[in-house]
Formats: sequence, C-alpha cells, structure tokens
Amino acid sequence: MRKHWQWKRLAACSVLVPVLLWSALPMTAGADTAAVISAAASLTPYAITSELKAGVKSVLNERTQEGTRIGVVVRLFNQSASVVVVPDYQVRVSTKEGISYALQPSAANAIAVQPRETIELSYMITVKRHDAFSLEKLVWLSVDEFVYPKTETVVASVGISSMEWRGDATTFSDTSKTLAWGEPFALSGTGEFGAAADSLRYTPVQLLDRETPQGAVTLARLLVENPGSAKQWIPDFVLVGKADNRYYTGTRKEAGTLSLEPGETRYIHYALPADHRKPWGGLTVATPESFVRSDGTVVPYTIGRLQIQTPASATAASLRVQPYKLKNKIALDASNPLANPDIELAVVELQRFVQDGDGYQTAVAKIQMTNRGSRAVLMPHFGLEWEASNGDRYEGVRQTTVWRSLLPGIGMVLNYAFTIPASEQAEKVVLHVLGGTVDGQASELSQVPIAAVSASLTPPPEASVIDMYPFAMSVDRWKIRSEIRGSTNFTYTYALEWDVGLSRAADAAVDKTSTRMRAELVDGSGRVLDSQTLPLSGQGRIVDGEQTIRFEGAETEQRMTSLAVNLYEVFDTAEGEVARLAKTLK
Repeated sequence: MRKHWQWKRLAACSVLVPVLLWSALPMTAGADTAAVISAAASLTPYAITSELKAGVKSVLNERTQEGTRIGVVVRLFNQSASVVVVPDYQVRVSTKEGISYALQPSAANAIAVQPRETIELSYMITVKRHDAFSLEKLVWLSVDEFVYPKTETVVASVGISSMEWRGDATTFSDTSKTLAWGEPFALSGTGEFGAAADSLRYTPVQLLDRETPQGAVTLARLLVENPGSAKQWIPDFVLVGKADNRYYTGTRKEAGTLSLEPGETRYIHYALPADHRKPWGGLTVATPESFVRSDGTVVPYTIGRLQIQTPASATAASLRVQPYKLKNKIALDASNPLANPDIELAVVELQRFVQDGDGYQTAVAKIQMTNRGSRAVLMPHFGLEWEASNGDRYEGVRQTTVWRSLLPGIGMVLNYAFTIPASEQAEKVVLHVLGGTVDGQASELSQVPIAAVSASLTPPPEASVIDMYPFAMSVDRWKIRSEIRGSTNFTYTYALEWDVGLSRAADAAVDKTSTRMRAELVDGSGRVLDSQTLPLSGQGRIVDGEQTIRFEGAETEQRMTSLAVNLYEVFDTAEGEVARLAKTLK
C-alpha cells in the first residue's frame, strides 16, 4: 500500500507558466480565472480521468554509484469543482530498446487534489544498470489485479525523449536552451512559489573572482527585475558551474525568502567554489526536486533547465565607470541592497607615494562617509579596489576605527591604503566601491561592486600648505633651535618652534586614536634622531598659533646644524601603520 504525507501543492492561480522560460517579455500577473484555468490545463494536456489532467515536469536519467537513477515529476490539475483522489495508477517508463521500468511513488506524494489545484507527484527507481540508455515514453497504466490474468490498460502515454536530464554533464542539444552571457531569461514553476515568479526577469551580469578565508570563490551575479504589477517571490534554483570537466554547485548568498515589489530590482549572488583556478566553461540553471523513500529517506536531485555561456574570464566590472571630481557624491548602484540610500560616499583625496625603503608604491584613498538619515546607523564597511592603468586591481585596507555608529549629518573620514607596483605612474585611477556590510559581518557580498569612478590624483598643495583632509595647515614661521643641558658634560637637545594656521572642514570627523601627524627630526644624512606624535583632534591636538615641539630623545654631544623635520600624516590599519610624507621643513 502506498503511504502519502506532506504533499506539496501549487495553487492553480500560481501556474500561469510553470515551465522554464527564457524570454525578455515574461507573462504579467493578474490574468482572469478563465485564463488561469486554460494555462494550467495547457501544462497538463493528458486526461487520466474525467476530472484530472496530467503533464510531465521533469525527467531524470542519471548514472550513480548504485546504478542508474530514473526519476519523473508529473503535475496533476483538478479541473472539477470537487476534491478528487489521486488514482492508483502505475507509472512506467520505457526505453528506446523497449524495456519497461515501473516507478515507485514518493512517500510524500499527495493523496488528493483540491478543486482547481495543481500538484506535483514524484516517482523514482534505481536500477542496477551502468550502461547508457535513453528513455522514450512515460505511461500511466490502470492495472486490474482482481481478474486472472490481470489486465493492464494504458490511460495515457507521453513521449519524454527530449526531456531527459542525465546529470550535471548534460549538454542541451536544443539551442534555445543555451543563452549567451548577459541574455535575460525568466523562471517559473521552479519551487514552492510556482508560477508566481512568472514576471521576474533575470540577467547574468557579472562573474567576480574573490578570495575568502574558506578559499577562492567566483561570485555569479544576477540582476532580478519585477516588471509586473504584483509582488513576486524569487523561486528556489541553483547555479552549477563547469570548469576543467568538473562541476561545482553554487550557494546563494542571500538567505531566506526574497521578494520584489512591482518595478523593483535587486541582485542575487551565487558563490561557486573556485580553488581549481580554471576558467568556467558554462553555468547551468537547475531546479531542485526530491523523492521520499518508504523509510522516510529523502533523495534530493536537480534538473537542468537552461545553460548560460560564460565569458572567457571573470568580468572585472559590469557597472559603468563614472567620470568623477573629488569631493562630489558617488552615485551608488541603487539595485544593490547593500547600498544604503541614507549613506553618502565621497572621495576627498587620492594620493600615491613611495615610503622610504619600500620597493613599491603606497596609494591612499580618503573617503568621507556621511549619514543623511535621521538616526544613527551601525558603521558600514565599504571596500575599495584601486584599478591600475593596465586593468590590474588592488584591494584596499581600511584604517582601524573605534567608531561603532555613524551619526546623522556627520561625515566620517576614513583612509584606505593600497600596495601597488612602483611602475604605475598614471595620473588617473579607477576606484571600485565594494559591498557595504556592517563590521564583523563581512562576507563575499562585501566584495561586490556598487560603484566605479574615474578620478585624478590630488594635485600637490601650495608650498606653504599641508593638506590632510579634513585638516589644512599652513606653516607661517618655523625654526629648529637647540638647547644646552648639563653643567660640565654639555649635551644638546632640539625643539621645533612654529607658527601654524589650522582649519578644518565642517561636519567632518576623524578617529582621533588612528589619524595623527608625526614629526621626525632628521640629520643631514636622513637619519631619524627622534619623533613626536601630534594628535589632530582630541586632547593635546595641534592648534592655531605658536607652538613648540620638543624632541627630548635627540641628545647630541656636538651641536648639530644640518637638521630638518619631516611631517607625516599617519593612520593605522589591520596590516600596520601607513605614513605619508606631507612636508619637510629644512
């Protein structure tokens, strides 16, 4: 006797087009009752009783370690106004050789169909056979075992040779099921939401190679649009990537149920394992199916619906690079949920320099992050990539900060440091803004581009000005003086006396524990005699007017005259201190 429990249903109003489509013009929602019934009936064209019509959703013919797994999912549509019990028909498949296999029903199959309802029934068998063969027909049989000999009556027979899915290695012979990269497609009838996803349109827009603590991944990025007039839900489907004749199943990074309101767009992302370091040879869009054995064991599997040709290499960016002027607002990609509309970003400085002793250049991008909302938000963590003139990219390291919240109307200024080749000399740079997760919750999605801008490096300031946004300092007068210590064994110490003018941009904050100035006293050969840290904000900060900076650690027996003071803008990152020489007084 069959066991039936936990059936899954697809309401008739949700089966407008419950097959996979790849049209740029999906059906809109809101069809009238007659149209819904007509559509459901067209997907179940074979009458198996006077009330029930049937159709084939998917066919599996896959070799496994145990043998060949044959699986079929069919739909039943109840066109009557009464509840109808699922008939106890035998379901068989026949091969092109003429061999017939009786399939077992899933223990989760429904036992009845509600009026105007469409349900799915799953059948499967595993045969100890490892040679390749093809399926030709699916047959519903009415078997009368109460007569002798028993009689078998064919209720319906359906050709299924064009529907076979042989596992991940399957290649569609139907060219209409193979899409070029960037070609939009639609999904429907692929999960518990059924054809409610008819009007959603998907476009593959980007492949991103990323390194994570768990290993290399490729993020496949799809743009989802709802051009319809009703709220729609994204159904369950997976992406399977092919690389070097092996197959890797992607994991969707957005958790939970996702929906889009009419006219809304958003991105979804699939992380494909990429430790193989091989180019991708294509992606398969597959939908999940399952079969429940009599002992309750669930057998999950997927059915490929269409295949997407991949670019020759991971695409660097799909976002248009915006011409950009420093200190202007950056236009973020509004389709990305990580782009908080209340957070405004601006690049306020771009510097590139060589630190003493390094065989490479250090670049610094200074970002002002402003909360335009009405309440404080947790500090977002945007990433930055510096694109060199040859297209190579370098990931930035953000300065450390003790700030946990971004207050309304306040702009937080943060530095990002990049290590780039000494050969890079371009005066223009492309910056890619990535992600926008909250500190401590970063993932692959924090590395997804949400803006790209092309800007020129910050020009050198006037000779008398030290520019360290949001601060600007002018040194009006300065002098390095020596002081004698001791009464018999005389030694000399040194101090910088200067008169400075200091201004600060309005509504711009810095992390006083991380951003600072350092003054280094050096001799004629460049040897550092002593240094002092000068806060730019908080207690002991540099102020307007005359001040004295004492280098107590520089003590010499002979008075030195060829001295200079190097002034550095300094900030801390998780990878160490970054110091940019802002000015030399000599």
